[in-house]
Amino acid sequence: MTTYGSLTLLSAALMLAGWLGQLGWRAKLDWLIMLGVGLLLLTPLLVLLQLAYLTRHTDRLVARYSLIVVVLVGLALAIGLLWGGIR
Repeated sequence: MTTYGSLTLLSAALMLAGWLGQLGWRAKLDWLIMLGVGLLLLTPLLVLLQLAYLTRHTDRLVARYSLIVVVLVGLALAIGLLWGGIR
């Protein structure tokens, strides 16, 4: 299994543990679910960063577009977090 597959399974396990904790023990485990979702959102960005790094010498256009996508998605995530914090 790849590292990214392991990260995806880890995020699913965190979300499941938080969900089961809320159902079974009536505990407030929202932070565990949020951590799992955050890790799930971070995984594709890590893949794009690795793609940009691996193709930097052979295909500069792919590397450039990968970095542009990472910056735009990071900007959208930051705006979303700020917008959620304002409400």
